[in-house]
Amino acid sequence: MQPRVLRKYQWEAVNAVLDEWENAALNGDSKRTSVVLATGLGKSTIVAKLAAVAREMGERTLILAHREELLEQIASTVMAVDPDGEKPGFVLNVRNEPDKSIVCASFQTLAASPQRLEEILSHGGIDYVLVDEAHHATAPTYVEVLRKLGLGITDDLAANPEDAQTGEDTVFACGFTATMNRADTFKLGHVWPTIAYERGLVWAIDNGFLVRPTGV
Repeated sequence: MQPRVLRKYQWEAVNAVLDEWENAALNGDSKRTSVVLATGLGKSTIVAKLAAVAREMGERTLILAHREELLEQIASTVMAVDPDGEKPGFVLNVRNEPDKSIVCASFQTLAASPQRLEEILSHGGIDYVLVDEAHHATAPTYVEVLRKLGLGITDDLAANPEDAQTGEDTVFACGFTATMNRADTFKLGHVWPTIAYERGLVWAIDNGFLVRPTGV
C-alpha cells in the first residue's frame, strides 16, 4: 500500500505547525497553536501526518476528540499516510491501548477516568497533543484534561485578554477546527493563542477544492 499523498496546502499546514513549535521551543513562547481549515479540506490528514512525523522521531502523540467516529477516522488516516507504521491505540470506552506511540482518546473517557490518563502518561509520557474539533476545548472538563497533559492554560478563562497570563507548556499541542469564531472567542484564543495556518471556505472554492454551494 502506497502512503497517501498530501495536497500542497496540507503540507503547508504540517510545516507551518512544525515551524511554530520550533520557534516556540527556541524563544520560550507558548507551545500551543492551531490550524483552521474549512470543512472538507482534510484536517484529519494533517493530524495524521503530524502524528506520523512525531513517531518517526521516536516520540509519542495523543490525539483527542469528543466523538468516537472522529477518532476512528483519524486512526484510519494515520495508517493511510504511514501504512508501514504501528496501528494507533485507543483509550475509549472499553478499549484500552495506552502504550502505543500514537494514542487516540476521547475527552469524555479521560475526564471520567483520570487513572486512564495516568496510564497513558506512564508509558513514557506524551510529547505532542493534537485536538480535533478544537473549538470544544474550552469546556471546563476538557480544559482540565489538557492541563493534566501539560498545557499551560490558566484558571481564569474569563479574564480580559490584556490581563491574561499563560502558564508554561510542557508538551507541544495543536488544535484543529473549521472555525475559531464563537461567542467565547477570547476563551478559544486563551487555549489556542496562535493560528499557524488558515484556509477558509472562499479560498477552497476559488482554488477548486470545494464546490460552490447552491440553493434548492
